[in-house]
Amino acid sequence: MRISRTFVALISSLLLCYIPAGATTVTPIYTASLQLVTGGVAGQTSYAHPHPVGLLPYKPATIMRIPQGIKDPVYGAIQFGPADHPTDFAIVSSSDASGLPVTVIDDNHNGDLTDDKPVDWKPVHFKAFNGVTLTRYIGTTVLNVPYKSGNLRMPLQLILPAKDPSDPNAAAEGDTLLYVPDYIRKGTVILNGVSYNVMLYDSTARGDFRPNLSAAFGGTWLLIDVNHNGVIDQRGETYEVGKPFNIAGVTYDAIVPDANGSILQISKSRTSVPQVLPPPNLSPGHTAPPFTATTVTGKHVSFPQDYHGKWVLLYFWGSWCPDCAQQNPYMEKAYKKFHSRGLQVLGISIDQADFSAQVQAYMHNNGMNWPDIYDGKMWDAALAQLYFIRLIPTPLLVDGTTGKIVAGRTELLHENLDATLSRILGRQP
Repeated sequence: MRISRTFVALISSLLLCYIPAGATTVTPIYTASLQLVTGGVAGQTSYAHPHPVGLLPYKPATIMRIPQGIKDPVYGAIQFGPADHPTDFAIVSSSDASGLPVTVIDDNHNGDLTDDKPVDWKPVHFKAFNGVTLTRYIGTTVLNVPYKSGNLRMPLQLILPAKDPSDPNAAAEGDTLLYVPDYIRKGTVILNGVSYNVMLYDSTARGDFRPNLSAAFGGTWLLIDVNHNGVIDQRGETYEVGKPFNIAGVTYDAIVPDANGSILQISKSRTSVPQVLPPPNLSPGHTAPPFTATTVTGKHVSFPQDYHGKWVLLYFWGSWCPDCAQQNPYMEKAYKKFHSRGLQVLGISIDQADFSAQVQAYMHNNGMNWPDIYDGKMWDAALAQLYFIRLIPTPLLVDGTTGKIVAGRTELLHENLDATLSRILGRQP
């Protein structure tokens, strides 16, 4: 039987339509083995999404035995592991005679909760919105999770929300247990000849590192230390697995073939997305990002070229900022004292649109007799974005000859400013 070329082309196009989302036929350019790191991970990242488990007074059929002495128990289950064959870990919870929580989780998922260790709850006190001091409890559990390649012990941090009788929301919230991942995958990848530390984070604590939660958010973050500063920044170093990302001008796709997250594959993407640069490292010894700008008086500034042989105090501030109002007198005093010794100040004001006249009047009235850059975009100001400034006042001392930062924010605030300048300006820039 002869098959027409048109029919073959049609079948091929239909098959392409059924390639799963996130899949790629491109050969990976790098495959990394990622190590599972457990314990001490919870609370170290802002990407966790607490997963709630409702607790009800109905015993599920999967629970065969519970410890003796548990009165008025409530039950639930943590569903965890590969999305195509997850495991249910049963929960029984109650309170002892003193009102403290007693919770047991079927960590080995055998239906018998008498051979599992009760959760060691630690109280955490905090103030509610109405000023009442409440207590929540923090604990941990380690689940023995089946995967195709074998079982893994996966820890979770557990949270019992406050149930104090003084909490007006206690009755409305019902019995709930929250959990977040206390594990992460770590390794290295080499892209365009550059080695990067990477982490794979199952932010929703599903026990499945593949991006299969939903079309809106796959559930897994790829964290890459692009600027090699040992810290994962939310901007430019955090990527959603299943969506293309750009590093150094090249767009890549990340593939996680196995639920346990042990393998990470990187390939060049068929699509192109712009690169989002991570924040610069503003700690001493690192180069301050160069820029050109125009001051409020119309003077052109090239930084750091215009400051060769000088010390430059970059000062991010705002005329509306009360903390800046406290810092400004220290800045004024330092400028008067050290200007003859080579100190220059260049202000960058974080102020609203059409406020140039007010900025200049504020500076004049407060003895801030140095150049200032203002573009009226508040936190979206070009230099605030370039330096990723999220807190003002932020002063930075820069060697105008090398462009290197020699003192950071903490060393230059309030009384520290005079001491730091006295120490550093004794040597030539």
